[in-house]
Amino acid sequence: MKTFYILISLVFKKVKILLEYILDFTNIYALYSLYAGLLIGLTLKLLLVWTLKNTNIDLITNKIEFSLTINDLQIQKKSRTIPNQLLVWIIKFVRNKTGTNDETDTNLVFLHI
Repeated sequence: MKTFYILISLVFKKVKILLEYILDFTNIYALYSLYAGLLIGLTLKLLLVWTLKNTNIDLITNKIEFSLTINDLQIQKKSRTIPNQLLVWIIKFVRNKTGTNDETDTNLVFLHI
């Protein structure tokens, strides 16, 4: 983390010297905003590269081919572990629950669109 702060400070010093040199001769605010945008863009790119350097992004870079056959499904069915009993109860309760008849079709807004 300390090397990152040193690198950022060096980048800002170099860009500051560049900005002072160029803006002394032109004094145009359009160039100033252009260089400020360039500095912000380079800083954000540096941060993005620095944070993603050690992460595993194989899913983004490599295409993964996926095929599923009947045999794979049967193997998965046999090797399935027992699910959480509370989760099974919630799923059964939600499936079997009968709602009150307070909500009729006339109250639904999206049916009229």
